[in-house]
Amino acid sequence: MEKTALSPEFDGSLPIHEHLEEIQSLISSHQILILCGETGSGKTTQIPKMCLSLGFGQTKMIGCTQPRRLAARSVAQRLAFELKTEVGVGVGTKIRFQDRVNPKLTSVKVMTDGILLAEIHHDPLLKAYDVIIIDEAHERSLNIDFLLGYLKNLLPRRQDLKLIITSATIETEKFSAFFNGAPIVEVSGRSYPVDIRYRPPLIDENDEQEDEEERDTKSHLLHVIDDLMKETYQGDVLVFLPGERDIRDTLDSLKRQQPPHTEIVPLYARLSQEEQDKIFKTTGQRRIVLSTNVAETSLTVPGIRYVIDGGLVRVKRFSQRNKIDQLLIEKNSQASAQQRAGRSGRIAPGICVRLYSEEDYLSRPAFTTPELLRSSLAGVMLKMAYLELGEIEHFPFIDPPSPKAIQSGRIELLELGAIDHQYQLTALGKQIAKIPIDPHLGRILIAAQDYHSVTEALIITSFLSIQDPRERPFEWRQQADQQHKLFADPQSDFVTIINIWHAYLKEQGKSRKQQIRWCHEHFLNYKRMREWHELHHQIKQTAQGFHIIPNDKEATYEQLHRALLSGLISQIGYYHTELEHYQGVRSLKFKISKGSTLASKKPKWIMAADILDTGLLQARIVSQIQNHWVEEYAKQLMHYTLTPGEWDPQQGQAIAYENGSLYGLQIINRRKVSLSQRDPEQAHTLLLRHLCVLQESEKNIPDFIRVNHETIENVALIEHKTRRQDVLIDEEAIVNLYRQYIPSHITKAQELQNWYQKRSSLEKQQLLFTPDQLKKHNSISTTIVLYPDTLTINNHTYDLTYRFEPGHSLDGVTITVPLPLLVTLQESNLEWLVPGLIRDKIQQLIKGLPQQIRRNLVPVPKFITEFLDCYSEKNGSLKNCLEEFIAKRYQQKIQPDNWPNTLSDHLLMNIRVVDDSLQEIAQSRSLSTLKDKLKQRLEKEKQQLSHPLLQLAEITQWNFGTLPEYIDIVKQEMTVRVFPALVNENDHLFIRAVEDPTEAKNTTQQGIVRLFEIQFKSWLNNIDKNFSNSKEMGLLLSKLAHPPVSPIEVWLKKAWLHLLLRHCLTTFNTTIKDEEAFNQFYLFTKSNLTTYLNQLNNVHRKIIELAKRYYSHTDKLKKSSNNVSLTDIATHFESLMNWSMWTNLTFDELMLVPRYLEGLIIRLERYSLDTRQDLEKCKQSLPFKKRLTDHISKYGQSSHTKQFAKMLEEFYISLYAQPMKTTFPISLQRLEKYWTEHLK
Repeated sequence: MEKTALSPEFDGSLPIHEHLEEIQSLISSHQILILCGETGSGKTTQIPKMCLSLGFGQTKMIGCTQPRRLAARSVAQRLAFELKTEVGVGVGTKIRFQDRVNPKLTSVKVMTDGILLAEIHHDPLLKAYDVIIIDEAHERSLNIDFLLGYLKNLLPRRQDLKLIITSATIETEKFSAFFNGAPIVEVSGRSYPVDIRYRPPLIDENDEQEDEEERDTKSHLLHVIDDLMKETYQGDVLVFLPGERDIRDTLDSLKRQQPPHTEIVPLYARLSQEEQDKIFKTTGQRRIVLSTNVAETSLTVPGIRYVIDGGLVRVKRFSQRNKIDQLLIEKNSQASAQQRAGRSGRIAPGICVRLYSEEDYLSRPAFTTPELLRSSLAGVMLKMAYLELGEIEHFPFIDPPSPKAIQSGRIELLELGAIDHQYQLTALGKQIAKIPIDPHLGRILIAAQDYHSVTEALIITSFLSIQDPRERPFEWRQQADQQHKLFADPQSDFVTIINIWHAYLKEQGKSRKQQIRWCHEHFLNYKRMREWHELHHQIKQTAQGFHIIPNDKEATYEQLHRALLSGLISQIGYYHTELEHYQGVRSLKFKISKGSTLASKKPKWIMAADILDTGLLQARIVSQIQNHWVEEYAKQLMHYTLTPGEWDPQQGQAIAYENGSLYGLQIINRRKVSLSQRDPEQAHTLLLRHLCVLQESEKNIPDFIRVNHETIENVALIEHKTRRQDVLIDEEAIVNLYRQYIPSHITKAQELQNWYQKRSSLEKQQLLFTPDQLKKHNSISTTIVLYPDTLTINNHTYDLTYRFEPGHSLDGVTITVPLPLLVTLQESNLEWLVPGLIRDKIQQLIKGLPQQIRRNLVPVPKFITEFLDCYSEKNGSLKNCLEEFIAKRYQQKIQPDNWPNTLSDHLLMNIRVVDDSLQEIAQSRSLSTLKDKLKQRLEKEKQQLSHPLLQLAEITQWNFGTLPEYIDIVKQEMTVRVFPALVNENDHLFIRAVEDPTEAKNTTQQGIVRLFEIQFKSWLNNIDKNFSNSKEMGLLLSKLAHPPVSPIEVWLKKAWLHLLLRHCLTTFNTTIKDEEAFNQFYLFTKSNLTTYLNQLNNVHRKIIELAKRYYSHTDKLKKSSNNVSLTDIATHFESLMNWSMWTNLTFDELMLVPRYLEGLIIRLERYSLDTRQDLEKCKQSLPFKKRLTDHISKYGQSSHTKQFAKMLEEFYISLYAQPMKTTFPISLQRLEKYWTEHLK
């Protein structure tokens, strides 16, 4: 079928008609023509007809591109009307999902520039065309710039192909130069003049806000509209506003003050088709059309005579840094302003009011930034790579993109896996390039095949390729939200899209009218739903051609969203709870759009179809995801860091914790990984250190490591024993020893075990360390004998352990003592420590002696050697032996108080007490402390000891034979040595076992006195009669304190008798161990008791006389202001005269009481003569007295406190009663020195 010959007719009223012959001539004589025709010049419809008149479009087609589908449809309809044909016959149109072209009949094909670009895939030479017209080139869209570059390369190969570039405003010289000096034709477009007016908002000089954006621009706009409507009486007004929201706000304001017989009509891309169609229908009323820059193109709104240019436009820019789209409001260019002005004056003289100053206009850029320079280049670069058009840097763009933009495009393609790191197209990239949709969506379809979710992915990718069909009319927004919620999914907006799709499919069997009604009820744009349906069908067919087959079984949530993630890998976010926003890649901070069902839920991790910057960064179409899904697609893009390796004893291998981030967003946080694959060298070293050296493993440890560890422990023990740190080689050296034997590829415990099992017996033997390999030097072996592993005391062997760690509770040597044997130990058994430590202990003891003694013992090492040649632990207490040796060898008397009170911990044996199961009960470096602490348990142990002496009933006479020094009792295969003692328990006598021989001796002494009182009671009753002064003494003491018992005289005589018996026992030289010695003691007492009794009576008489003198003095003293001295005198008297003086003092100490009382009376006499002098002296003695009182109150009596009290009494005599003379030298300095050395 031949094409119908079209007979073009030209409208002579159009401005372009004046250039008809010139243009036709240039088309015939040149391959390229650049035509700059102002709006209304007729270029869009007349140029195709000129080409037809020249014979083009007969065998091939005249291709005419438009930037928008709406414009393509309207241009095709207009051309068909003027050529007297129908769309689809002589004039065809092809837009996405609508192909009304018959190559055999169509001469002129009107299409979007995207359609022509897609045809290059299967027709790279564009053989279907003999003329290509690129209309509206001034828009400089990405497709237009790419087409122009492609055609520049194509034209030399297609000499028969004509290229005509038309535009309302264009940089003609730049385009001409780009096409090697192509001819230019400029055509004016206005039939009527346009009055350009500038009306910027008035600036209030008193307004403190200087920011122009903060002024009330809406109010100013309303005034301008009102003024224009009043000034003119006919013709419509076209108002250019930057966005949909501005149109709605202005629409609401205008409706409140709407002039009569005026219709207000909005116009923007998201408007429903029904509302868009209103633009082309006139009603006879004046119209105010509120539009975005959609009305700035070839879409001509009829009836417009007046234009108001707000001077702003919402421009989409791609952020190369953040890889997101920005839809921000900017000032439009001069070319855009001219285009807008061109919309007026088409039917009559027009007016264009610009809401900014002329200076502002002149400062604006001449042309709008080409889309190529403000868009992602990923799609273009993928097409170029697939078509093998070479590197983008060498492609002939009119305005070449920056290196930064090119690199940004490559990063996007890397994210999709479309290119490799050498920027070469991958197999995956070729698959993506074949699918005629956005590369990100193409990637999703390919991933969906792997995740068996192609069916769902087709629905979503087709949805994301169109304008959202969901409508939300301003006046019906609440109802729209309620209807849209019917489809909402709580976890994913993508599932919401699928729900809308399935609901729409259910309506497909119904009539078109019913489908439209259903869409209207649910606030869905019917035409966009149809477009979605058609696009889905086309993408499905295309995908199936590449063997991407829809799944029959419904995909799971994870399957679908993991597939979606493949194309949206950098559009993820983690919710920061404290900052209340999402943290995205490349430091993005955004929130979920309010239109999402997840906006209020704030899931931890999300993925978004789009993150758009409209002044507020928002994620749109969002779903909840798991962060570990990301790594599958982003592994090559992520930055990984490993924590230092560590050994995992449970797994028996070295591990590390891995962190992974994608463009700064942490995806993986402390994931445990095996180090053997990441860093085998470090893993091997950690195995040697922790498994081989430290034996940290719950897996099987090879035998050779256990044996080697025992050898290491034995050598390490030498360090603890000798208190040296230079014996065992360090840990690193041991690791290196193992490194010589164990192959470097072994990194796990199981691998080591398997390797070891395969060794021969000889090879296994060679893996064992010798002590010499582990020592830094061998000389230490000769001294190790000084540090035995056991200590034998009283035929019992105790284990010793050593530790060299100053400050640690186990520093030094520790003896392990079973609880039953604790009672058998004495301090003297442990004082000698072990041979290797005794020299250090003696040296510290000597250094602690007073200087006048110490200086006689130098050189100390020689002294120690000589001492150890003469004494050992067999000689008893270490200090006693030292005192004896020093006295014999150096004629130097050492008192027990001369020794230092403290020694370094390691020089005191640490005693560890264990029970029958060897579990520790207690430990201490003080044997007495341990025994006090475990007193109840020790008593229980002693009660369980079986021996005839210990089983005796109450003792009333010496009829039990000999009382031995000690008893050895066998218990649980241990011989327990105890010391029997005659114990007085509330005046009743028993034989009990005690653990200390000294305690046994002292306790038995008291028991013997009590036994004497019981056994010889009748004889002692006669002695009571010989005591005198009991009545007077009782009356005297009763003045000071209430008597302890009544009758007081009986109590006193009993106390005095007990004191005399104690004195007799002290003076009796024979140790009483049996009945014979006890009887001898009786005879001794019988012959000496009277003498001691008379001495006691005499002392009592003196005390009574002196006490009377004391009271006579105190009674005569008048009340004095010097209460300090009187109080001190009174307390001193009470300390000498009290009810406990016969129990607390020995017989010899009691003999001194009259001397001290006499000194006190002399003080009283002198006090009455000079109270001030006594007060001054009191200031010297009183502090020492207070110190002693406080010390006894806190710590109790001791030999040191008794000695200090005696010294203090002599100091009183030297201070207050000098004529009496002291029994030994005394002074303040001597008191202070003794206190510092023994009691401080």
